[in-house]
Amino acid sequence: AIKSFMRELDESKNISGSLKRVKSLLAKKNNERIAGDLSIVQGEGYTIHKASCENMSHLDDASVATIVTSPPYFQLREYENGVDKEAQLGQEPTVEAFCANLAKTFDDAKRVLKPDGSLFINIADNVQHGRMLAVPYKFVAAMMERGWILNDTIVWSKVNPVFQAHKRSVASHEYIFHFVKTVEFFYDRSWIGKGDFTSQDITYGGNGKVKSIRSHWKFDGHTLTTPVPNNHDLRIACKDEGLTLSHSATFPREIPLVAVLSTTKPGDLVVDMFNGTGTTGEVAVSNGRRYVGYDLSSLYLKFSEVR
Repeated sequence: AIKSFMRELDESKNISGSLKRVKSLLAKKNNERIAGDLSIVQGEGYTIHKASCENMSHLDDASVATIVTSPPYFQLREYENGVDKEAQLGQEPTVEAFCANLAKTFDDAKRVLKPDGSLFINIADNVQHGRMLAVPYKFVAAMMERGWILNDTIVWSKVNPVFQAHKRSVASHEYIFHFVKTVEFFYDRSWIGKGDFTSQDITYGGNGKVKSIRSHWKFDGHTLTTPVPNNHDLRIACKDEGLTLSHSATFPREIPLVAVLSTTKPGDLVVDMFNGTGTTGEVAVSNGRRYVGYDLSSLYLKFSEVR
């Protein structure tokens, strides 16, 4: 059936409609592999809830050391999470409404974060009708209006961006914003130089100076192997389970890894409010931290379980 759809796609004058049919077929196939409607995935050191992160009632006040997350981008993708498109975060009619709604989503994050905790958010801009929308900047402004302190801006440089032939440079970076509740937040540099990174990768200093993290991260060795930063092994594992991995917007492991090592201690609780396929969870658990994730899709919970 998929081959026939692909032939139709090759010959079609309505590519969008054909793509939707293929996507629907793959989603049906995946859903048939899930026994029932997954509402929770649990394992040693981790729990992932099928629930909205706007109300993280599963978590106690001031219990989380760090939140690392990549929320939906503005009008770039429709998520198969059972929520009507019009009601999905990221499908608002204006960028201002999106930024306001997204900033409001993190109100409960302030409750669950420890006083010295950290919040890392990956977000990118969008271009519509020949104009950049300035999504990251408007989002930061909305967060600061709600009382968050912007501590750091990190640039994630992508060596394999999607090519676009417009009258501007190819967008080859995204932002990671580090928010805190107080300037007295916990921060640890002791791990720098002890891991897999060389000074050319993400660190700066040494030779008599204290090593620190650069604000510009470039992972040539990781992003060149596959156009999807960390999904290669997961796609194979999902295939073994009879699943087709449909989630492609995953950031590299290094993003949550640096955040986790810099702002948590072993045994601390790490949260991803938009769990996706569980990249943050994998990094947290493999480094001796506990993890709680939130996602509205049973399918993504299954992908995370496989990961």
